[in-house]
Amino acid sequence: MNYLSIATLLSLPFIVQPYKHINDFQSFPQFDIMYKNKKIHIYSTRNLLDKRLGLMGVRKWPINNALAFDTQARSFWMRNVPIPLDLVFLDKGLRIIGKNYMTPYSEKIVTVPKGTHITLEFASPASAFYHFEVGGEFILVA
Repeated sequence: MNYLSIATLLSLPFIVQPYKHINDFQSFPQFDIMYKNKKIHIYSTRNLLDKRLGLMGVRKWPINNALAFDTQARSFWMRNVPIPLDLVFLDKGLRIIGKNYMTPYSEKIVTVPKGTHITLEFASPASAFYHFEVGGEFILVA
Protein backbone atom coordinates (compact mmCIF):
# COMPACT_ATOMS: atom_id res chain seq x y z
CA MET A 1 0.00 0.00 0.00
CA ASN A 2 1.43 3.38 -1.03
CA TYR A 3 0.56 6.57 0.78
CA LEU A 4 0.36 9.94 -0.93
CA SER A 5 -0.34 13.41 0.38
CA ILE A 6 -3.81 14.75 -0.29
CA ALA A 7 -2.25 17.96 -1.65
CA THR A 8 -0.41 15.85 -4.25
CA LEU A 9 -3.57 14.04 -5.30
CA LEU A 10 -5.60 17.25 -5.56
CA SER A 11 -2.92 18.95 -7.65
CA LEU A 12 -2.22 16.17 -10.17
CA PRO A 13 -2.70 17.28 -13.77
CA PHE A 14 -5.83 15.29 -14.56
CA ILE A 15 -7.40 15.50 -17.99
CA VAL A 16 -10.46 17.69 -17.58
CA GLN A 17 -13.37 16.54 -19.68
CA PRO A 18 -16.22 18.85 -20.63
CA TYR A 19 -18.79 19.11 -17.87
CA LYS A 20 -21.56 16.72 -18.91
CA HIS A 21 -24.16 16.79 -16.18
CA ILE A 22 -24.52 17.80 -12.59
CA ASN A 23 -24.43 14.14 -11.49
CA ASP A 24 -21.54 13.02 -13.72
CA PHE A 25 -18.83 12.37 -11.14
CA GLN A 26 -17.00 9.65 -13.11
CA SER A 27 -14.90 12.30 -14.89
CA PHE A 28 -13.69 13.75 -11.56
CA PRO A 29 -10.23 12.88 -10.18
CA GLN A 30 -10.70 9.92 -7.84
CA PHE A 31 -8.74 8.22 -5.06
CA ASP A 32 -9.34 6.18 -1.91
CA ILE A 33 -8.78 6.91 1.76
CA MET A 34 -9.15 4.78 4.88
CA TYR A 35 -10.78 5.64 8.19
CA LYS A 36 -10.72 3.06 10.97
CA ASN A 37 -9.96 0.32 8.41
CA LYS A 38 -12.92 1.27 6.20
CA LYS A 39 -12.27 2.34 2.62
CA ILE A 40 -13.90 5.53 1.34
CA HIS A 41 -13.92 6.54 -2.33
CA ILE A 42 -13.19 10.23 -2.93
CA TYR A 43 -14.21 12.36 -5.91
CA SER A 44 -12.17 15.56 -6.02
CA THR A 45 -13.66 18.81 -7.31
CA ARG A 46 -11.73 20.03 -10.36
CA ASN A 47 -12.73 23.64 -10.79
CA LEU A 48 -14.92 26.47 -9.55
CA LEU A 49 -18.04 25.03 -11.23
CA ASP A 50 -17.58 21.67 -9.47
CA LYS A 51 -17.11 23.48 -6.16
CA ARG A 52 -20.21 25.61 -6.63
CA LEU A 53 -22.42 22.70 -7.68
CA GLY A 54 -21.11 20.14 -5.19
CA LEU A 55 -23.87 17.58 -4.66
CA MET A 56 -26.70 19.86 -5.82
CA GLY A 57 -29.49 17.83 -7.36
CA VAL A 58 -28.02 14.50 -6.25
CA ARG A 59 -30.80 12.33 -4.84
CA LYS A 60 -28.73 9.27 -3.98
CA TRP A 61 -25.08 9.18 -2.89
CA PRO A 62 -23.37 6.02 -1.57
CA ILE A 63 -22.29 6.23 2.05
CA ASN A 64 -18.77 5.07 1.10
CA ASN A 65 -18.29 8.02 -1.30
CA ALA A 66 -17.31 11.60 -0.52
CA LEU A 67 -16.76 14.77 -2.52
CA ALA A 68 -13.53 16.61 -1.60
CA PHE A 69 -13.11 20.38 -1.58
CA ASP A 70 -9.75 22.12 -1.14
CA THR A 71 -8.93 25.19 0.96
CA GLN A 72 -10.63 27.56 -1.48
CA ALA A 73 -14.06 26.36 -0.31
CA ARG A 74 -14.74 28.62 2.68
CA SER A 75 -18.46 28.04 3.23
CA PHE A 76 -21.26 25.64 2.36
CA TRP A 77 -25.04 25.74 2.10
CA MET A 78 -27.71 23.26 1.06
CA ARG A 79 -29.83 25.20 -1.41
CA ASN A 80 -30.94 22.72 -4.10
CA VAL A 81 -29.43 19.73 -2.26
CA PRO A 82 -32.19 17.16 -1.64
CA ILE A 83 -30.27 14.79 0.66
CA PRO A 84 -28.86 15.43 4.15
CA LEU A 85 -25.07 15.73 4.21
CA ASP A 86 -22.27 15.39 6.73
CA LEU A 87 -19.31 17.73 6.31
CA VAL A 88 -15.98 16.61 7.73
CA PHE A 89 -13.21 19.21 8.04
CA LEU A 90 -9.60 17.98 7.85
CA ASP A 91 -6.29 19.66 8.63
CA LYS A 92 -3.08 19.16 6.59
CA GLY A 93 -2.34 15.94 8.48
CA LEU A 94 -5.78 14.56 7.47
CA ARG A 95 -7.00 14.75 11.08
CA ILE A 96 -10.62 15.68 11.72
CA ILE A 97 -10.87 19.18 13.21
CA GLY A 98 -14.64 19.49 12.93
CA LYS A 99 -17.83 18.13 11.42
CA ASN A 100 -21.28 19.48 10.62
CA TYR A 101 -24.68 18.03 9.73
CA MET A 102 -26.42 19.79 6.83
CA THR A 103 -30.21 19.81 6.40
CA PRO A 104 -31.62 19.41 2.85
CA TYR A 105 -32.61 22.64 1.10
CA SER A 106 -31.41 24.79 4.01
CA GLU A 107 -30.07 28.24 3.15
CA LYS A 108 -28.09 28.39 6.39
CA ILE A 109 -24.43 29.09 5.59
CA VAL A 110 -21.82 26.96 7.34
CA THR A 111 -18.38 28.52 7.51
CA VAL A 112 -15.36 26.25 7.23
CA PRO A 113 -13.36 26.20 10.50
CA LYS A 114 -9.96 27.89 10.58
CA GLY A 115 -7.17 25.40 9.87
CA THR A 116 -9.25 23.33 7.43
CA HIS A 117 -7.18 22.02 4.53
CA ILE A 118 -9.80 19.70 2.98
CA THR A 119 -13.56 19.43 3.42
CA LEU A 120 -15.23 16.10 2.70
CA GLU A 121 -18.93 16.02 1.83
CA PHE A 122 -20.69 12.72 2.68
CA ALA A 123 -24.30 11.60 2.51
CA SER A 124 -25.68 11.51 6.03
CA PRO A 125 -25.52 9.39 8.23
CA ALA A 126 -21.86 8.80 7.24
CA SER A 127 -20.68 10.50 10.42
CA ALA A 128 -22.53 7.93 12.54
CA PHE A 129 -21.67 4.99 10.24
CA TYR A 130 -17.91 5.72 10.31
CA HIS A 131 -17.92 7.12 13.88
CA PHE A 132 -16.06 10.25 12.78
CA GLU A 133 -14.48 11.90 15.81
CA VAL A 134 -12.53 15.11 16.16
CA GLY A 135 -8.89 14.01 16.20
CA GLY A 136 -9.59 10.92 14.07
CA GLU A 137 -7.18 10.47 11.17
CA PHE A 138 -7.63 9.48 7.54
CA ILE A 139 -4.98 7.60 5.56
CA LEU A 140 -4.54 8.02 1.80
CA VAL A 141 -4.29 4.81 -0.19
CA ALA A 142 -2.73 4.56 -3.63
